[in-house]
Amino acid sequence: MALEHDLEIDGDLLKDFLEDFVEKQRELEGDLTHLEADPDDKELLANIFRAVHTIKGNACFCKMDPVSQFAHSLEELLQVLRSGKMSFTPQLGEVVLLSMDRLNTIVECFVAGEPQDIEGNRKIEESLTDICGVQGGEQYAAIQYSLCLLSESFDDLGSDFDLSAESGEADSAASCGMEGDLDYFYLLMKQCEQRSLFWQGRGERTLALAMEMNALAGTPVEPYKLTAAIYLHDFAMGLLPEFIISKNERLNEDELAQLRNHPVVAAQLAERLPGWESVSEMILQHHERIDGNGYPKKLKGDAICEGAQLISVVDAYISLTRPRADRLHKRSVMRAILELNNNKATQFSERWVRVLNTVIKQHYLNPS
Repeated sequence: MALEHDLEIDGDLLKDFLEDFVEKQRELEGDLTHLEADPDDKELLANIFRAVHTIKGNACFCKMDPVSQFAHSLEELLQVLRSGKMSFTPQLGEVVLLSMDRLNTIVECFVAGEPQDIEGNRKIEESLTDICGVQGGEQYAAIQYSLCLLSESFDDLGSDFDLSAESGEADSAASCGMEGDLDYFYLLMKQCEQRSLFWQGRGERTLALAMEMNALAGTPVEPYKLTAAIYLHDFAMGLLPEFIISKNERLNEDELAQLRNHPVVAAQLAERLPGWESVSEMILQHHERIDGNGYPKKLKGDAICEGAQLISVVDAYISLTRPRADRLHKRSVMRAILELNNNKATQFSERWVRVLNTVIKQHYLNPS
């Protein structure tokens, strides 16, 4: 958050609030990440409650009424969790994270002197209170309603894709004799993943999501070719120097140039093998952007092949929801989805972002 605003009233005090707010938000996100792995950890819940309680108290002291009022609603939800009257779930974790995002927006509006979304904030505050007052199926519905309010840019899409396309027989025939290549590509991927703790298992996660999205969209990309492209698309990342792979700071221009050459190296490998030409194209283009600001060739829009557009969306989602060397705390599912939706039609294919929305809804937002 920028701190360069011209603070007219109690400027030093407000600056202190902002700095402490950023610190508490960072601590809270870290504690939520650990709580997801151990939902019964009472100390983590207590830490999260105290962080929000401190933010509320500081906001009251600074007479930031919209901030303290919203923080109070979140604090009440956390108190119910802390008391054991309600169990922590990943979806409630999403509610807390997105509520902190909303709180951040409220703070920014206050500091900048911009009008608050009073009605929107009120609805979210009421939804947080409602979660505390119901149980069972009603509680699930209340959580979903709160998530919808907090995620207003998350498109309410249904499954409007043609699932009737059946390419299984054609795919089997086309891939006949290429199983050995796929096995080899898989080994290359697994060797690459050994270069970093943060990469391990990434390939399987990427492949599973890409295959589901491809099937939902009517299988526009031949599955065996999509499999090969995912196995190889980041293979050349494993050839980078260790200091680039493990660097947790911004890369300089020379380091960026080496990093951005990885699609070229991997694509050249696939290009030299008979039958994998279209796979080479997917690999080469998976970091291109719809607006033409990607790499390595700055292709734009439909000049980027379908498979590359799909891999770009999946790759970004997996990256956002997993820790990295330069970002130890992963994004939440909903925050990752919001980020991708905010960049559709510029960085990402609008169509493939819609498909991802639908897949995430089916798996994450629907009760088991």
